[in-house]
Amino acid sequence: MKVVTSALKKKGLEIEELPSLLQERIESLKELIEKYNETIDDYESTEERDKDTEAELDKMEDFIASTDQDIANEIRKFTPANVRNFDRTPEPTYEPTPEPTPDYEPEPQPQPQPTPEPQPEKKKDSGLGFLVIGALLLVGTVGVVNIFKKRWH
Repeated sequence: MKVVTSALKKKGLEIEELPSLLQERIESLKELIEKYNETIDDYESTEERDKDTEAELDKMEDFIASTDQDIANEIRKFTPANVRNFDRTPEPTYEPTPEPTPDYEPEPQPQPQPTPEPQPEKKKDSGLGFLVIGALLLVGTVGVVNIFKKRWH
């Protein structure tokens, strides 16, 4: 999140000013970082160390870093409509309203979009199951690769 925070500061933006898609990606990144930290805490509290688990944790860390960089790049590309690029001052919001003419028909008002219903809160996992599944997949993949290596050599 350091890279994202830095990009926001350089642009002079708040998260709320970004498009909803970027806001959702930032929120997902925050949740991923929280789960990663919980998993690290769980792993460090166990006495046995596993090389496969450490490799999976390293992969998660790399994924978080690349996602952080990707979001920061999107923020750097983002230009709000109400900010001028040359002096960073807001454009005037006043626009004179045109005088109605006799044949003037008011434009229909857009229908308000229904608000989505709030989703029930999800129970937070400890992340240990994720590590076990990831370790099993890694061991299975390495086993299959070794089988094919022996078969072709």
